[in-house]
Amino acid sequence: MIICPISSAVAAGFVKENHYLHRAPPISYAFALYTNYKLAGCITLGNPPNRRTFEKFGPEYNGLELNRLFVHDWADKNTESFFIGKVLRYINAHIQQYKIIVAYADPEYGHIGIVYQATNWIYTGTTRRSYSVLIDGKIYHQRTATRKYGSIEQAKALGGVSISHPPKHRYIYFLGSKKDRKLLRKRLPWDVKEYPK
Repeated sequence: MIICPISSAVAAGFVKENHYLHRAPPISYAFALYTNYKLAGCITLGNPPNRRTFEKFGPEYNGLELNRLFVHDWADKNTESFFIGKVLRYINAHIQQYKIIVAYADPEYGHIGIVYQATNWIYTGTTRRSYSVLIDGKIYHQRTATRKYGSIEQAKALGGVSISHPPKHRYIYFLGSKKDRKLLRKRLPWDVKEYPK
C-alpha cells in the first residue's frame, strides 16, 4: 500500500463519486491510498464549519477536521485504521502547525465512529442537533443557508423546507509533543466519555 498527498481537485472528484454524501467538503489537505497501484481510498481534512471548535484550546493551537474518509470495500481488512494512522503521523511530522484533529460520525447514516475507536481517538459525546434547508431541490446546511438567505426563517419564507438532523458523535485526536498532548488534554472543553456501541 502507498499513501501520499494528492490535490484537492483529485480528492474532491473521488469523494463525489464514492463517498455516501456525494459532495466534497472544504479541503485543505488530501491523501490517497493506493493498493496494487489502484486508488483504494481517500482522506480529506479542512477547516471545520464552526471555527470555535478549537478556541478553548488556546490561540497557540490550531486544528483541522477530518471531514471525509472513504476506502473501497475490496481493500484489505483494517485498511481504514492503517490509513488514518499513517495520515496522522504524516501531519504530525510535516504539517506541524496543527495539533488538534476533530472528526464526526453521523448516526443518521448508521455511523458511530468504530474506526476512530480503533485508532484511539478521544470520544467527547455528541454535538447539538443541526438543521438544513431544502430549497429548489438543493440542501443547504444551516450555516450556508444563513449566509445565503440571512437566516433559516428567511430561507423557509422563500419556500424552503427545514430538515432536522440528529446530533453527531465527536472524536478528538491530539498531535505534537508529549507536552502538547498533555496540555491539550487538560484544556479539553468537553467531558471524555465511553465509546458508543
